[in-house]
Amino acid sequence: MLQKLILKGHPTVADAVINFEKGFNLLTAPNGRGKSTILEIVSYCLFGTAALRGTLEEFPTLDAQLLFKVKGRPFRVVRSKKETMLYEGNTPMASGTTPVNAAILRLMGYGLKVYNVANHIRQGQVNALTDRLRPEDRRQVLENTVGLTVIDKVISELNKVLLESAADLKANVALQVQPICPEMPKGFIPLADREEVLGSHKAFALSYRNAKAKLVKAVEPVKPNGIILDVESLEKLREDVKAWSAKRVWVEQATMQVNQLVANRKRFQSTAPEQPLGVLPREALLAMADLDKQIGLLEQERGLLTQPRLTQEEIDADRKRAKVYKLVQKYREVAAHEVDCPNCGHDFVPNCDGQLEDLSLQLNKLLDSHTCGQLLNGNQEAEKGQYSEATLIAEEMRQPNVARSAAVEAELLELYKGFASDYKQQLARLNNFERDTAAHESNLIQLVQIGEQIAALGDLSFDYTYCGQLEATLKHQDSLVASHAAYEANLTHFKETVAKNAILEAHIHKLEGCEEDLQRIEAFIKASEQYDYHLANYELEIARFNKRTEKISELEAKVEDHKLAIAGLKETKKRIKSFLLPSLNKAASALVTIMTNGVIRSIQMLDDFSVKADGKRVDLFSGSEQAVINIALRIALGQVLTHKVFSVVIGDELDASMDANRTGLLWQALANLVKSGSIEQVVLVSHEDEPVEIENLKHINFT
Repeated sequence: MLQKLILKGHPTVADAVINFEKGFNLLTAPNGRGKSTILEIVSYCLFGTAALRGTLEEFPTLDAQLLFKVKGRPFRVVRSKKETMLYEGNTPMASGTTPVNAAILRLMGYGLKVYNVANHIRQGQVNALTDRLRPEDRRQVLENTVGLTVIDKVISELNKVLLESAADLKANVALQVQPICPEMPKGFIPLADREEVLGSHKAFALSYRNAKAKLVKAVEPVKPNGIILDVESLEKLREDVKAWSAKRVWVEQATMQVNQLVANRKRFQSTAPEQPLGVLPREALLAMADLDKQIGLLEQERGLLTQPRLTQEEIDADRKRAKVYKLVQKYREVAAHEVDCPNCGHDFVPNCDGQLEDLSLQLNKLLDSHTCGQLLNGNQEAEKGQYSEATLIAEEMRQPNVARSAAVEAELLELYKGFASDYKQQLARLNNFERDTAAHESNLIQLVQIGEQIAALGDLSFDYTYCGQLEATLKHQDSLVASHAAYEANLTHFKETVAKNAILEAHIHKLEGCEEDLQRIEAFIKASEQYDYHLANYELEIARFNKRTEKISELEAKVEDHKLAIAGLKETKKRIKSFLLPSLNKAASALVTIMTNGVIRSIQMLDDFSVKADGKRVDLFSGSEQAVINIALRIALGQVLTHKVFSVVIGDELDASMDANRTGLLWQALANLVKSGSIEQVVLVSHEDEPVEIENLKHINFT
């Protein structure tokens, strides 16, 4: 039963507090004020957002509370965007949308779908079970409402599972083969003992193999022949060999040194360099060092000469100097022809039939004594003459420039150029001669030193034959000593080997046959391992066999359970259908009798789901009578489905298309149900204000 609705924050309906009473409650208001919305909020409080026309996001400020009773127990449900709570009295029962929805479903025993059939008749749905419905459609509506379609769906799903289980059962039965337990082999060794047994036999076999490997063939050594010198003689022999060996080493090293010195001596033996002929002393050549410069100056001066500007005396002096230069050149050409004396081998410059003497006299006549000196005959004197020539030329060229005739100037220039070229050649020959002379003197010193070194080494003779004999004797004695020592060592080793072999042979004899035992044990272990493998596979197979046996039993039970379930559901559906129509007809007939005061006494929904009242088609009755018949049928269906858990009928504008007379009849019919106790509470939303007098009417004017 509804008790109170508290509504806040609805976007289209004003905040309100509506109190409901037991019996007949009439809710009226002008059109558009939200009468139907009030009923929608009641459904929302009971069953959540599924009852709303839209989503909760469209009602962000909606806050509703509903106080109601189920089987006399008081409850309060609070729903808003922030919280959802269910209280029994003041005691919280559930919190949160899902827990609250589940708790109310447990209280009511049905959900929104059945509620909209059993309790809530929406606007325009008064004749929903009779108007414009074919019997087949009516059957589907009833079966869907009652839950028979759900049973059909469950049966269909169970049939699918049944087929899958049957196929699974068939497959497992086909795979089920009883495994065969393997036979334990002869000589089976348990796993725990194998390592120890195999290890001990391997140790015996290894010891046996090692003993056989250690056996050595013992060969008695042969005593060597030969006499060994006494200790004193042997030591004397060693000293002699040592001394002779040292002397041999020294002789060989000294010989190598002498050979090297001889080779060096041959390298240093060279002839003395010869004095170059016709070469002036270094001082004279140095005095001519600036001839090239003087030639350049002279050439410059020649370019300035246009005509002779000399006196006859100056011209004569220039001619005299030219003659001097020519005579000097001629003298040098004659003196350059140096030859060897056929008697003594001495080099000299021949007088050439008095040419040098004659040339000297001519020069003396032309030159002043303080400038050039005397040109004497002979080689030495020729060198002095050359020196005087060079001095003459150098001094002449260093004289202040004076104007000379072009002819004399050209003659002097050619003469200067000849002296300049010859000067460079003579200087090079003189440098080579001085270098070769210094090297020759150094070689002579080296030769003296090498001779002294060879003489210091002394006698290098050596008796290689005697030394070889001494070394051979010592080598033979050392060989004898080593042979006797080896003999003694081999003899000792021979005796030790014989003793060891005796011990090893005894050990080998003791372990005889251990390798065969090892092979036998290895074969037992291999057979045992194979047995373990097959036994493990057998245990796996038997486990799989037992598991599959259990699965087959489970599948058999599952198949049988599904068959029973399907049969039970089919029987349940049959029983519900056999119960539904008689129960519905009985309840509807009782209700319509009360509602019409006996004018209409029976309502029958036949097996083909056609509907008749008092044996006539419903469409043959008046509009108000059809409304009463449909309401009686709806209420009866609700009672059959819900067993009066929530004995409330809520009607939304049931009289919307009725006139005042038909509306009065409908209200009176509902009032009769309340009065008879068939319905605990009626909440009727209407646009009419009390068209008829209703006893104990609770009028709620929602404005």
